[in-house]
Amino acid sequence: MQPRRILFLISLIFILLSACSHPQVFVPEGVYYVDAVSGDDNSDGLSPDTAWKSLEKLSYTIVAPGSRVLLNSGQVFRGSLFPSSGTAEKLVEYSIYGGTEKAIIQNSVDLSSEASWNQWSGGIWKASGSYSTDIGNIILNGSTCAVRKWNYSDLTSDLDYFYDSFWNVLYLKSSENPGSRFLSIEAALTSHIVDHSNVSYTEFSNLHLRYGSAHGFGGGDTEGLHIHNCEFSYIGGGYL
Repeated sequence: MQPRRILFLISLIFILLSACSHPQVFVPEGVYYVDAVSGDDNSDGLSPDTAWKSLEKLSYTIVAPGSRVLLNSGQVFRGSLFPSSGTAEKLVEYSIYGGTEKAIIQNSVDLSSEASWNQWSGGIWKASGSYSTDIGNIILNGSTCAVRKWNYSDLTSDLDYFYDSFWNVLYLKSSENPGSRFLSIEAALTSHIVDHSNVSYTEFSNLHLRYGSAHGFGGGDTEGLHIHNCEFSYIGGGYL
């Protein structure tokens, strides 16, 4: 079996297991709030004071057609968004509240600390932990990217990186610990930032999708999507 197919099957199994870790919850039509800083996924989500906290909560919560799901303006929400479907008469809306600045949905792993890296050999640093999907990009200080290489032996220049899909390990060549060298290091995951597979009649507005190495909006078997006033940055680079 080809390595890419093996990687795809492993990622699919992980996604299915993750989806099964929480039973799906159905909630009635309403306005629901999400606050990444002070929210609580055990709250009812029906007011800014009782807002939910995470995109994970939204991944297993199905809101009824006609509902609005509002993310706190200017905040960063990590992970992927799995939206709910509306109808032609009653869309489900995902937007913001509390200001005019776009809410950020960011599908990446934060590797900014020195503890995130261990010196390997020859100026090459190994990221701590392992990953369920391909790392398709590394964004440094929010303004530049590392250079992807296809083999470990190709790590010859500063800021070359290699993702070992067999062992799910990330390597980066750097003159010093990357965590001390850069203020921000984000490893972009190869899954859609907004996965609208099998979702229809849904509206998205005032969202900033960034740091994902698959698609910003991705997924098939859908119709009636409305996407406006959204921003996209540093997307792509992963195996699809």
